[in-house]
Amino acid sequence: MPAAFRNFLALLGWSPPDDKEILPLAELTENFSLQGIGRANAVFNFQENDPRHWTDDKALWMNAEYIRTMPMSELAPMVKAELRANKLWREEYDEDEREWFEQAVELIRHRFFTLKDFSAQGRAYFSDDFDFDRSCGSEEPEERAAAAGMVPALGTRLAAVEPLPRRVSKRLCANTPMNSK
Repeated sequence: MPAAFRNFLALLGWSPPDDKEILPLAELTENFSLQGIGRANAVFNFQENDPRHWTDDKALWMNAEYIRTMPMSELAPMVKAELRANKLWREEYDEDEREWFEQAVELIRHRFFTLKDFSAQGRAYFSDDFDFDRSCGSEEPEERAAAAGMVPALGTRLAAVEPLPRRVSKRLCANTPMNSK
């Protein structure tokens, strides 16, 4: 997020008077003074070959805070651009499905650190087409039988849950085992 990156860069060598870390641009410019600049070199921690630490942890935390607290009117266009870049955007999200799109973003944004997370980790919300690793299932017959016995119980419990408004293909609903009975 541009605002989060600007905020992070400002705090690399400068400390605001009240030690507040998340600062809007107006507050940054109002509070900035040369007296707040530290004498020690700024430290930017990352590990080049570690995909989990590709940038400074504090920068990721700050970015996540901006994603979590940003008004939906500002966040939605950024998520739209990310989804569009990854061919996950549907035009109905701008029209009939606008409310669903914003509810989905609201639901998942609290778990994400970057905009890329919406197209990667949030893919299942925006696409019916995603990879499924069949090797994750057990090869043991008794474990398969136990898992198969849990599916009807799960279906019964899910049937009792009040549905949330969401985009669901009628063709998919008509072909589910719960609806075919």
